[in-house]
Amino acid sequence: MSVRVRRYDLVLSTLARAAVVLLAYVLFARLLSWSAFESGWPSNHERLAPFDRVEMYRRAFAAHDWLPLWTPYPANGHGSAMPLIYHRLFSMVGGVLALKLGALRATLYTLVLALALGGYGMHHAAATLGAPRTMRVAAGVLFVTAPYVLTDWLVRGAVAELSAMMVVPWLLAALVRFSRGEAVGVRLGLLGALLFHAHSMICLFALPMLVIAGLVAIAGPGPLRRTAALLRVALAALQFGGIFLALTGPFLLGIMLVRSRFRFEVLDTYHAGHAFSVMSRHFLDNTEPGVTLNPFSVEIGVATLVLCFAFGFAALATRTRLASPPLVFLGLSCALYLWLLHPASAVVYFRIPGAALLQFPWRLLVFLAPICVLIACALAQALARSRPRSFPAIAAALALASLYQVLATLDAEKVTYGRDEYAAVEKDIKELTILDYDEYLPRSMRAAPPAAPLVALTGCQLARGSAPLPLTEHFRRLELTLDVPADCRVDVSQFCSPILEVTSSRGTVTCTPSVTYRVDIPKGEPVVLVVKERSLWSLIRDELRRRRAYFAEAPRAIPRRW
Repeated sequence: MSVRVRRYDLVLSTLARAAVVLLAYVLFARLLSWSAFESGWPSNHERLAPFDRVEMYRRAFAAHDWLPLWTPYPANGHGSAMPLIYHRLFSMVGGVLALKLGALRATLYTLVLALALGGYGMHHAAATLGAPRTMRVAAGVLFVTAPYVLTDWLVRGAVAELSAMMVVPWLLAALVRFSRGEAVGVRLGLLGALLFHAHSMICLFALPMLVIAGLVAIAGPGPLRRTAALLRVALAALQFGGIFLALTGPFLLGIMLVRSRFRFEVLDTYHAGHAFSVMSRHFLDNTEPGVTLNPFSVEIGVATLVLCFAFGFAALATRTRLASPPLVFLGLSCALYLWLLHPASAVVYFRIPGAALLQFPWRLLVFLAPICVLIACALAQALARSRPRSFPAIAAALALASLYQVLATLDAEKVTYGRDEYAAVEKDIKELTILDYDEYLPRSMRAAPPAAPLVALTGCQLARGSAPLPLTEHFRRLELTLDVPADCRVDVSQFCSPILEVTSSRGTVTCTPSVTYRVDIPKGEPVVLVVKERSLWSLIRDELRRRRAYFAEAPRAIPRRW
């Protein structure tokens, strides 16, 4: 009994310490994001889209649609498959908070929460190296104040990419353990799925790190234990693959099945193989944050890089042993992503399917920034272990580097190129006008049709006692009972899509030249008309059946309803 009590107390003590550390990072993240809470939202590349996406999910959740695949608001109110296809983690968390806080405050607090969890993740990653508390705190601070973190949310407004970047330290912590041969397959699967839902392209480019960590884990033990290491890695790979596919597979399959219906070719406007930045900018970028929207900083972090070089030189000079599995894993990963930033890697973006959708190689700073922080921490830890008397100097260097980046971040947020007043943000949230993206238009469309009522009746009317015609609000299912005294036409101003299903107890459902639904109903008895959003499983099932039926028949041209 006493053993159980001690274990229970230990768990409570661990959770209490974790809560205190997380709270400290929340307060620190609030300080670092002060500019977002000032007189207005800083102007950025995405403008007010983060708020609109959070509001989109808030309305879906308010309608009890907890896994939305379709939203009716974009394209002049003709709808979009954005909830299925676009990165969802940040907006879903914000949408939950917005049920109580409203979309504006929820978006700001989700930003703070993301930064806090990222800092805590790097703190945890440093702990996996055995770093003392001083180094853990410095690692968390150096990561959250990295120039590209600030670029991501302040200049680019890329909160989806930011949320993925904040997951990366947690993934690195698990991979460090994996490189040492520890059993973390389940954890890797969960973190990989989380990264996918945060940003699918970042997830794709994270996969090589799993391979590197696995190879290091196999090569680390001596020849007599290599077979056992190989079996552990194989088991971890199976665990990772099973959990990852279980949590992401339906979404991946759903996206693959419907993406041909939309104008995804517009994403090819930016091809990663043609968008390399000058390599020197990743090491020392003279762009001053907070002054211009373009150009913007794509620097790893000069303070972090100075620490890496200084600690590395000191380790070599003192002949400190550095060949530990975690450091080998981190070094190889760093080399890989540095190469992918160089034009010599263009073949990767041209040859590997889907790689070009990264669009800009400098996005790989989401990996390089935390990896370099962790390398600095690993080198510092190795030095401190071999030369204990050097710890005060190491701690001072970490403190000075952290202070430099904190002050630089706070100063960079004095935006001079404009802000959107919060009144304008609230107005935009109410109207949801920033959600229009060409890649979500039906393939045959070049521009969205003019706005129209969600449901328009011609020649018929709602049956007595029926609810009034719906406005453009989020819906999972609309059911209308209609009296049909004459031939009737019902126009539903939502794009024809495999995600939406329109059925009528009588009449014919067609797709108009504007690629919206129309139901023609002959005169007669009352009609029940249903417009509903398919579930992800029914979407996959029906799309697979449609393809199987097509290939089972004789070869013929594919009909173009779209």
